Formats: sequence, structure tokens, C-alpha cells
Amino acid sequence: MQPPDSCTDDTEAQASAEPDTPASQSSGLSRRTLALVAGLGLCIVVFGLWWLLDARRAEDQQWRIAVQTEHLSGYIQRDLANRILALERMVARWEIRKGTPRQELLADANNHVTDMPGFQAIEWVDRDFIVRWIAPQEGNDEAVGLDQGFQPERRIALQSAIARRAPTMTKPIDLVQGGKGFLVYLPIFVEDSFDGFILAVFKTQLWLDYLFDQQESSEEKSNFRVAVAVDDQPVFEQAGWQGQSKDIEVNSFQFFDHPFAVQVQPT
Repeated sequence: MQPPDSCTDDTEAQASAEPDTPASQSSGLSRRTLALVAGLGLCIVVFGLWWLLDARRAEDQQWRIAVQTEHLSGYIQRDLANRILALERMVARWEIRKGTPRQELLADANNHVTDMPGFQAIEWVDRDFIVRWIAPQEGNDEAVGLDQGFQPERRIALQSAIARRAPTMTKPIDLVQGGKGFLVYLPIFVEDSFDGFILAVFKTQLWLDYLFDQQESSEEKSNFRVAVAVDDQPVFEQAGWQGQSKDIEVNSFQFFDHPFAVQVQPT
């Protein structure tokens, strides 16, 4: 005799209501584990890609900073070479003509100061190391009649220029006109006899502000900041310079036996 249909239905309902078997639980756990592993793997891949991109970005930035540092170092070296060449022409005219009239030399010096901003002054210093002529006169009155041997840094450079018959430079000093700078002495010899110096006074903040303003593009000005040291002494910093940045790049060169260090950091 067959059981009633209701009995059969109850039996099936009871079977369906029974808890999951161990096999079904294991299957669900495996799917969750697989999903977790897949998610973890995706996170690792994403992190790896991010790390590679960040490393590439840092490498590219460091390369750009190094290139910019080298460019700015080159600007300074070329500018110094051009300025010294102009001053050496003044020396050569004096030596060939056995002297240069005061007004002619001052006119020539004033032209150099106007054409190449950054000179604080160009002077003629006599055999006794006394400043006799100076251009421009305005702003430099305190230097007229000054004994250039009154500081050890000046005296060393003066004596070296005479002994070597070649231009020499002081370490960074406090200028009598105010501000930080350095001096370049170009000795004059007439018929093998010492006849004084052409002296160039560089005011470093004035000089390098002008130089970088002329040489840097708008992109360079917005993306980088520059500082310069001479003989390990800071002589120039652009506005916004942060000396503690870890991304600072340095390029060094020698000028008249003095080390220049050009430092660049990203904004």
C-alpha cells in the first residue's frame, strides 16, 4: 500500500531542511578562501605596480634635478668666464698703452657694469693697494681710498696675483658697500713692472639673482630652487629655498682655485 502523498511531501521537506553536509561546508569554505587569495593577489599586483611607478617617478625627478643642477652650474661658469675676459681686455689696453686715462677707464668700467649687472663695482687699485678709481661712483663712496690689504683674505689674493701674474679671487667676504661677495684681482704689468690692479667686486646675491633670472625658463623658475656656496660658505639662496630637503642635488666646479657648489632642489 502506497503512503499518502502528504507523507511523501513531509519527508522531502524534512530532507531539504536538514543542515549542510560537511562536503557542502567544505565547498563554501574553499570558495571563500579562493576569493580571499585572489583579492590578496590583486592587492599585491596593484601595490607592485604602484611601487614601480613611484620608483620611476622618483628616478625621473632625480634625473631632472641633476640636469638642472648641471645647467645652472654651466651658466655660472660661462658668465664668470665672459666677465673675466672683458676685464682682461681692460688690463691689456693698459699694458699696451702704458696706462689708461681716468675718464676712459671709468667709462669702460661703467659700460661693463651696465651691460653685465651683478658687478658691485670695477676699480683701479694702485701699486700700494689703494683704491683710486671706481665705477660706478654712486653707492661705492666708502671704497674710494680703501687699502685693499687691510683684510687677510684680500692681502693673500693681492700677493698671489702679483706673484703668479694671473687673476686671483678672495674667499667670500663682507663688502664695505654692504652685503656678501668676493673680489677678483687682475694684476697689471707695464714693461715687466707691476702697475696696480683692475679689481672686480662681485655682490653674490645681486649677481646670481640677475644671472638666474636671465637664464632660467618660466618652468625652471617654478619647478626648482637654487642655492650657491663658495669655499663652503653660503653666498646665495633663491626665495623659497629649503635647505633640509632630501632631494638636493649638488654640482661643483673650481674658479681661480675656489670651489663653487651649485645646489638645486625641486619645489
